[in-house]
This record gives sequence, structure tokens and C-alpha cells, in this order.
Amino acid sequence: MGKTYSILEFGRSCYENVAYFNFETNPKLNKTFEENISPDYHIAALGSLLGVAAGRAKFSFPVGKVDMKTMYPMDMEEFMLAMGEDALAEQIKKPLENYRDIDAFKIYVSDLGLLCAKNDLAANDVLYMVDELNDFKGGMTENYVNVQLTINGYKTYYWKSPRGAEIDFVIQRDGQLIPIEVKSADNTRAKSLQVYMDTYKPAYAIKISAKNFGFEDNKKTVPLYAAFCI
Repeated sequence: MGKTYSILEFGRSCYENVAYFNFETNPKLNKTFEENISPDYHIAALGSLLGVAAGRAKFSFPVGKVDMKTMYPMDMEEFMLAMGEDALAEQIKKPLENYRDIDAFKIYVSDLGLLCAKNDLAANDVLYMVDELNDFKGGMTENYVNVQLTINGYKTYYWKSPRGAEIDFVIQRDGQLIPIEVKSADNTRAKSLQVYMDTYKPAYAIKISAKNFGFEDNKKTVPLYAAFCI
């Protein structure tokens, strides 16, 4: 992971003096640190089993005074940044941005409650999906999913073919372009989604509807209430 290197580099860059103690190679240091340490010092403790040790009953822990950080191996983006390839990293992150049509866009409302209020919809109408909502519930559901995706940090796009096939959302996730089809009920027939998959061969597709979780024909089914999990 590079934990030791990272913390020493942080100390070198941000402090005038750094004292480094290795309790693994020098176990006698345990006795030295049994006494209280002056609060004037900033302490950084690191180790693969540190979280396990801190959770044991025989250890006291200064609640509210410690920030816990979990370190993971470098991903490709971090490697490129470390190599000074910032521009390349940004370019790879924006394939959808590079191909978007600025003249083709949809407008969503960031607050679904305000959207319903603007259309004079009562809470019970939404809860019980009365027939009067048939012409509106598709757009309302799509708006709801857009809010959930945006909250999770996705920049949302949609796709439309020359022949009229349309995908509600296309997101970039883990370096893959993932199509998302949204249905307001449990009818999950999605011809446009199949057209997209046959044309572009995505790693998988996501269908959001009133149905429960599932996976079939390389399509992940996600219930509407769990859109925040994407």
C-alpha cells in the first residue's frame, strides 16, 4: 500500500521535525509509550492490523480526537497522477463529455417534491399511483432516478439512435459506459435497451423498475426504491 512511505512523505512536507518509531522491529518501544504523551505532538499510527488492535477492550481510545483513514492500493487514475499525467487522467475520465451533443438535452428538477407540488399532485396520488398519473408517472420516475444518480456523483447522459431508440441514462462507472433503462411499473420490456446492447456491447446494463433485484441476460434489475445503491 505504501503506508510508511506516505506518512513519512507527509511528515517531510508538512512538518519541520518528524520522529519515526517502528514497534515491529523494536518491541522495547512499547514500554516507552506506556506513559501519557504530551498533547502538543501530532501522532500518526499506521499498520495493517491497527483497526483490530484499537477495537480490543484492553486498549483505551481517545474518542473524538482521532481521524481514521483506510488506505487502498493505487488505482489507475492515482498512478497516472503520480506519474505527472494529470491531463491524460482527465481525458480518460471524460469520454461521454467528448461525444455529447450540446444541442440535445433534457431538463430535470432537483427536488421531486417541488416537481409534484408544481403539478398540484397530492401525496396520496403519488403513493397509490392513481390513474390520473399515467401520463406523468414515467417522467416523474425518470426525474427521481436522475436525482439519485446525481447525488451519487454521476454525470448523467442519455442516448438516442437515428431510428428513435432511446436510453434514459448512460453513466460512466469503473471505466465502463453503462446504459440504464427506467420503468415506472413492473413492465420491464425494453427494446431500446436491447438495441443499445447489441450495438455497443456494454459490460452490463441496468434496468430500474418496480421489480425486485435480479440479473438475467447481462442486465441487472434494481428496484426503484434502491436506485441510490447504483
